[in-house]
Amino acid sequence: MIFVRNNSGSDFQDRYDGVDYVFPEGKLVECPVEAATHIFGYGLEDKTANMIRLGWAANSGGLKEAFERLDKFEFLQGKMMVAEPLREEPPVVNPVDEEEETQPNPREVTVNPPAQNLLAKMASMVS
Repeated sequence: MIFVRNNSGSDFQDRYDGVDYVFPEGKLVECPVEAATHIFGYGLEDKTANMIRLGWAANSGGLKEAFERLDKFEFLQGKMMVAEPLREEPPVVNPVDEEEETQPNPREVTVNPPAQNLLAKMASMVS
């Protein structure tokens, strides 16, 4: 899948494999690569046949205007992700076993005294 954004100033629609594809102006529309290739010539080096099929060019002489029109469409690759809703309740915290509490936490950093003094000096200079 790819996403197509129509920046042409008006809605556009076409059909591929029995499916109507509508590209509202300014909106991002999910589109199969095969449909985008058929409609816009996406991924093709020579898009002449697509421009003629769309009626944007009557022959190879009108291609400049047709490609200017095509340039108003953006083609973006990626995956649509659905964000999870925010939770209203606080996260559940599992109780820690006493044995686990005595184990050193690998995320805790022990700062030696000279470095700690240096950090305190630096913090006082910033304040």
